[in-house]
Amino acid sequence: MMDLKLEKVQIHPTNRCNLKCIFCDVSCTHANAVDLDEEKFVDISNELCKLQPSVVTISGGGEPLLRHNLLMDMIKILYSGNIKAEIITNGTLVSNQMARTIAECCHDYLLSIHSTSENLDEFLRGKKDSINNSFDGVKQIVYWKEKMKKDEPQIGTVMVINKFNIKEIDKMIKKAFSLRINNVRLRMVHKWGDKYLPSQRQMKFLKKNLKNYENLASEYNLELFYHFLVEDLFPETKEKPVENKISKDQFSCKLPFKEMVIFADGRVAPCCNFITDTEDSVGVDSIKNKTLSEVWFGKKFNLLRKYVTEGDKSKLPKTCKECSIDLKPIDKGYK
Repeated sequence: MMDLKLEKVQIHPTNRCNLKCIFCDVSCTHANAVDLDEEKFVDISNELCKLQPSVVTISGGGEPLLRHNLLMDMIKILYSGNIKAEIITNGTLVSNQMARTIAECCHDYLLSIHSTSENLDEFLRGKKDSINNSFDGVKQIVYWKEKMKKDEPQIGTVMVINKFNIKEIDKMIKKAFSLRINNVRLRMVHKWGDKYLPSQRQMKFLKKNLKNYENLASEYNLELFYHFLVEDLFPETKEKPVENKISKDQFSCKLPFKEMVIFADGRVAPCCNFITDTEDSVGVDSIKNKTLSEVWFGKKFNLLRKYVTEGDKSKLPKTCKECSIDLKPIDKGYK
């Protein structure tokens, strides 16, 4: 097995949330989940300073700012360890003191918000006035960035595209510019929210306007990111048969060798797709009674790595078998 360098870590401090986004399944899927205690998350943060991943993302799960004291402690520890920390949040709970700490210690601040309209935001996120609280939090972070004369954290909006907001992308770009936000990120509503997927007509509208959105973002000196493959959403032609096409029993997924996700209840896995998998699954371990190193270099992660390098799809957990990654032969360096 190659030398394993942990590069990216995602941490879910809680599965609880103060909002009820219509396309989010957290409140249903994790209704009875129990979060790890604060002391364990602090231990994890300190150990990450030794393992030195390039970036640690603190997200959900639920809303990380519900555990605001813990969150502030974690980003301070990561900052002291020279690790880039980023927060993904709905932004409704940011106080002035939190904004100051985020401005001082974070590399990225990503605001999950899906509309610039108060009425539509209330419908999509399930709470009145949440939009104003979210944007007020951004203003406070921008204030402290300027006061400290810092370029970071880079601030972005994460907009989940659905049938209700698909024509609001240009408004989000303009709003981001007015708030001195640095980038706009577009995601397509995920599988659990299938009933909120845009119609074919709406998707044609999106395809037609993607270039316009790119030009608008460029005009405002904003970055526009797609968290989906445009060619997957809008295939121009049907795939033609290719002789000797690579078998999908061969794998190229490198996540078990580079990344891990720590779920709120203590389960640890290579990626977020394992969020509903139990500890019985190959590749899912628990941090409750182990150190992070014991999990990362442990038997369960190594067994998954073995199956991936062997390219034996039959031995992989169901979550890997159902993954949408385009599977290719494993790089020799990973054997």
